[in-house]
Amino acid sequence: MKSFTSTTSFVNGQHAVRAFPTQRPVRTSRRSLRTRAEAIKVGRCWVVAPPKRQPPRGIVHFLGGAFVSGAPQVLYSLLLESIAASGFTVLSTPYAVSFKHLECAATVRQDFMDSVQELRGNSSQSWMVPAGVPVLGVGHSNGALLHLLNSSQSGQVYTVANVLVSYNNKQVSDAIPIPGFLEALGPTARAAQEQQQPLPVELPSPSAVLETASGLLPFSALGLSQRQVADAGLLLEQLGSVVKEVGDGNSDFTPNPEESRRIVKAGYSPTATPTLLVQFTNDSFDQTPEMLDILLSCDGGAENVQGLTLPGSHITPCGTDLKWQIGAAGFSPQDALIMAVKQQSQVELRRLTQELVDFLGSCCAAASNPPTQPQGPVAGSPTPSVAQ
Repeated sequence: MKSFTSTTSFVNGQHAVRAFPTQRPVRTSRRSLRTRAEAIKVGRCWVVAPPKRQPPRGIVHFLGGAFVSGAPQVLYSLLLESIAASGFTVLSTPYAVSFKHLECAATVRQDFMDSVQELRGNSSQSWMVPAGVPVLGVGHSNGALLHLLNSSQSGQVYTVANVLVSYNNKQVSDAIPIPGFLEALGPTARAAQEQQQPLPVELPSPSAVLETASGLLPFSALGLSQRQVADAGLLLEQLGSVVKEVGDGNSDFTPNPEESRRIVKAGYSPTATPTLLVQFTNDSFDQTPEMLDILLSCDGGAENVQGLTLPGSHITPCGTDLKWQIGAAGFSPQDALIMAVKQQSQVELRRLTQELVDFLGSCCAAASNPPTQPQGPVAGSPTPSVAQ
């Protein structure tokens, strides 16, 4: 993959371009990733702010992958807290899995905008999203696609830089590699809709079931709060929306992968939105090389697009600091294996976090120090306005 580094930022109608060394050591400190940041719900978004009311360097809009996007504050907690601890306010937007990607992209963008405005309207929380700081996008898997779609449409661009982790945009049949699954699910879902009868009593939601279970089962021994366990029920609730869309006749994404690639190639401006693409060495779902080639072919791509390969897998960005208690019989081979796997996963997540923070930080620095002879704005690329 391409291994150069450069960043651009759109500031006051001008573009700032700064180059950085391509070779630098990757930090792999062994300190724990656990932080004390607590996600709070504001509007539709979960917000993690820098510690000690530290003025943020930027505002990060995070979008998770399909099926884990319903509870980002649970399944991406370490990543989000670590980015916030580095001086960024992070807003993560939950969203339901949908076949309609453009509608989903517009919805998460509006949810983000609404949450920012709600924060600014609260005197005790407005410090988290000050006017004038850059807005940066970070997306994992399907979340990376949603950021690409928003940044490729006139009037939808709101980030000055994007980080796309494990970009994925497969056909539904490839994303769900179970032969005959969709063919069987469609008629079954439609038959269920046609014969649906009201239940004599209202059944509890998955969130309510898990919240009750958290009071009976020892989830606290794993470091999970009752609220975190209940939030995980949002993941189960997404299955209903998928079944309904299949029952309504949807069997593939709209736009389909080829149409999405055309939208990005025609509308994405790396000059206005410098981009870092990250893929992992052990990730069979990843389609980063395909998108990297597309973005490099766009105007300004050679100067403003960076590709990076890191050790890890498709689920490296996901993680929470689960505790593991040694059994009464003492340290066993099982304990050693589990602790080794946990330590390795944290090393990979820490490495990813450092790369993201370095890139985001360089973009913020470029935004704060525009060049004396800036390039002109790209036609059709509106000034991101959320942080103005």
